[in-house]
Amino acid sequence: ATMNIFMVLIAEGPWHQQEKTHAAKDLILRLEEQSIELDAARRKAEEANEAKSEFLGRMSHELRTPLHSVLGFSNVLLKNKHLSLESRDLDYLQRIRVNAMHLLNLINDLLDLARIEDGDLALEFREVEVGSLIRETVDQLDDWGLMEDVAVQVETPDAPFRVRADESRLRQILIKLVGNAIKFT
Repeated sequence: ATMNIFMVLIAEGPWHQQEKTHAAKDLILRLEEQSIELDAARRKAEEANEAKSEFLGRMSHELRTPLHSVLGFSNVLLKNKHLSLESRDLDYLQRIRVNAMHLLNLINDLLDLARIEDGDLALEFREVEVGSLIRETVDQLDDWGLMEDVAVQVETPDAPFRVRADESRLRQILIKLVGNAIKFT
């Protein structure tokens, strides 16, 4: 019993309070150091994110400009005004056009992803007639030559069906859905 009382006295002695105070000060110092390290890591991450956004913006412009040229010239050649191109040549041009459109869509998707991450993707909600949007999307995919071996049948209600949406994003979703359906059929 005497030993237990002595241990309590030692545990509650002034030197134990000093140990607790030193331990608390050490803990506070370590927490402050960790806070400084975390703040530095956060700043580096923000700088990296800004650099990524700047890079994507520049690369987008640098890639899109020649792609638009490829698309424009392939469209001109596909018209075959002088009837100088054979069907095989036209098929090759159509493939060039389709692949250029695919690449352009991938670049646009990358940019959209970066805008979403940055919180810069602004949606423009308005009334959209879904039936006509679906028909336009399927026609667009047909114009791109994606429906060469697949017949797509569009069935929409007779009465207009309207939703409140961002038309360009809804069109993008439809292009992905129908494009994937065609691609994997």
